[in-house]
Amino acid sequence: MAASNNNNSKYATFSNGRKIDTIGLGTYRAKPDELKMVIETALKIGYRHIDCARFYMNEKDIGDAIADQQIVPRSELFITSKVYRDSLRPDLLRESCLKSIKDLQCEYLDLYLIHWPFAQKPGTGHEKVTEEVLDNVQIMDSWKEMEKLVDDGLVKSIGVSNFTIQILEKMLPQCRIKPVVNQVELHPYLPQHELVKYCQDNGIVVTAYTPLGKGDGSVLNNPVINGIVEKRNRQGGSSTTGSSSITPAQVAIAWNNQRGVVVIPKSSNPKRLQENLTRITLTEDEVAQINGITTRLRIINPFPDVASLKWVFSPEEQSCPFI
Repeated sequence: MAASNNNNSKYATFSNGRKIDTIGLGTYRAKPDELKMVIETALKIGYRHIDCARFYMNEKDIGDAIADQQIVPRSELFITSKVYRDSLRPDLLRESCLKSIKDLQCEYLDLYLIHWPFAQKPGTGHEKVTEEVLDNVQIMDSWKEMEKLVDDGLVKSIGVSNFTIQILEKMLPQCRIKPVVNQVELHPYLPQHELVKYCQDNGIVVTAYTPLGKGDGSVLNNPVINGIVEKRNRQGGSSTTGSSSITPAQVAIAWNNQRGVVVIPKSSNPKRLQENLTRITLTEDEVAQINGITTRLRIINPFPDVASLKWVFSPEEQSCPFI
């Protein structure tokens, strides 16, 4: 069953029938002293989807901020968390999930993801990735524990992150409950068209982290995207939003949304939070222009020097040894 992801719609529908907002709030490296303001502001202007992870080390602050606000009831929020590489042993995975639920003060998670398709030894999650810290944990052993979390009502849906086609091809036939999401790095410099199509053909919603690029790899400075912005703004901005101007971030977000991809941009700036949530619709020609960008850059690759992990981001290398 293919996932339902109509162009630029407010929601994407999982294969299990549940829905997720197609624009969410990323919280990676969000500063604890800013989180209360960011969460409050985001909820006031309409964000309902909040993306979290144990690895980010700020779930307690996010939970406090959500608990303190009087704007949105828990039933209207969509909260995602992720189990990190050093907790993928089946006996540790449930404990990690329960810790996230406790810190986020949310009773259950709407979505729980396996953060990476390989494991590290317990307690090494924030150490540099080397051969010595790798742990021989089979993905399907971890996944069976994820399925139990659904059975027990601790999480509503389960999925994965940073999984390639090659891994999913081996994994999906073995699943009792198939992943509803694959969260990966996606932006115009790393479009991953084949992976997006494979996931959508197999009922997996794709979520884009780092959807605007980052630093020197920011797509916000790309001349094609800025050309679209300048032309639109000369013509009066976006007729669909009533705004007199549009931003490069809105163009990059719309490009992903219009190919059925959920995005989770991060910002602590109230103005940019509002801009990122304001949807625009690109023309077919504008989408084609962005698809024609030839710059290729992966922003997140934390282990380029570990030879045995080349398979994670290199499909031409050996198949995943942990499945």
